[in-house]
Amino acid sequence: MTEIILNVIKEFLHEIPTIAVEVFQSMVPLVAVFLLFQFIVLHLRKRAFIRVCIGLLYTFIGLLFFLTGINVGFMPVGKLLGESVANKSIYLLIPIGFALGFVVVMAEPAVQVLNDQVVEVSGGQIRKRSMLYTLAIGVGVAIAMAMVRIVFDFSIWWYIIPGYALSFVLMKFTPNVFTAIAFDSGGVASGPMTATFILAFAIGAADSLGGNVMSNAFGTVAMVAMTPLIAIQIMGVLYGRKSKELEKDYQEMQLEIESSGDEIDLPPDMFDDESDQIAGDEIMEGTEEGETV
Repeated sequence: MTEIILNVIKEFLHEIPTIAVEVFQSMVPLVAVFLLFQFIVLHLRKRAFIRVCIGLLYTFIGLLFFLTGINVGFMPVGKLLGESVANKSIYLLIPIGFALGFVVVMAEPAVQVLNDQVVEVSGGQIRKRSMLYTLAIGVGVAIAMAMVRIVFDFSIWWYIIPGYALSFVLMKFTPNVFTAIAFDSGGVASGPMTATFILAFAIGAADSLGGNVMSNAFGTVAMVAMTPLIAIQIMGVLYGRKSKELEKDYQEMQLEIESSGDEIDLPPDMFDDESDQIAGDEIMEGTEEGETV
């Protein structure tokens, strides 16, 4: 057992110098641009400049450990898992692919950042949990469809053309804010966690089935980037429909208030979630002058 652990540690240590050089080379342009703007435009004070430098150091160390873990541990495990599942039952690839897509996207750092920004900008009206689960379902469906393509060996065009056509049609019925979020979601969902583990899983499955790895496994990330466009826009359509229903209820209550002038008792369960409560608060504020709700 001790010998196995030592061998694993040696593998990681062997990869660190190579990956350190790659990370350094990728960060040099970013550091150069920052220094250029520092001396020409920013002129940060000493304390702020040191904080940025420490942040860059943390970024270098984080990328070094992350990419080392990806190359030595994460990707080989994904490939091995794809081969094992394909050898056991080709039809297990589809549900397991969905489950992996659903889980892996939740660990995607960029997805968490996007969700936090959407919640902040929308004032909490778009829930973080709703965004996260919608994205997870979309990516899960993408991986399941990719496994279907690997099993039955057909062109990715049968997915890409109808998928993007559907996403463009949905733009007509989706609120603009959700359309913008959907296209950003497609980019963040296909981040480093998804692209490394899921792609390795697809390569392992395609290789085990004896298919063409270049044409069957590759294209999985394109599927992951496409399905969030559809999933988030469908959520937007549902959200827009619910907003119209709330607006209609609000107008009916206003008419009733104007016609009767009496107090109206609102049922306690009328607002069953946070977005409804926000709409309810707006109703209350709109009727403070001269009327009581």
